[in-house]
Amino acid sequence: MGGDARFRGNCAPQVYEWLIRQSGARSLIDPCFGSGTSLDVALRLGLDAQGSDLSVGAYHQGVASRLRARGAQVRLGLDASAPGWPGHFRAADLVVAHPAYGTQLAYHARPRQVTRGFVLNSMDLRK
Repeated sequence: MGGDARFRGNCAPQVYEWLIRQSGARSLIDPCFGSGTSLDVALRLGLDAQGSDLSVGAYHQGVASRLRARGAQVRLGLDASAPGWPGHFRAADLVVAHPAYGTQLAYHARPRQVTRGFVLNSMDLRK
């Protein structure tokens, strides 16, 4: 299982599986989980999985519900570019984010939209 192939911008589960295995991580955070691919893979591999998504729409409500039922900590409506974002999660070994889409795909009209390539400020995720 790995997200939803019908979701625009979905990433192959094998990418996250490779990253997790290479890093030896035991916990993962995805600040823009989209269809949940990274969290699905993390849960399947037995990791502590956490994530957020800016969207609070029906699609993401369903994804969040599915992920929570499997043990992930997920938050909707969180802006991953906001300074306080890391404070919503426990420390993690691995933080992953899908590569930016640039002008190919826009989910929000917000100027700081992470999917367009906004660079996150350095954040200390080690509480």
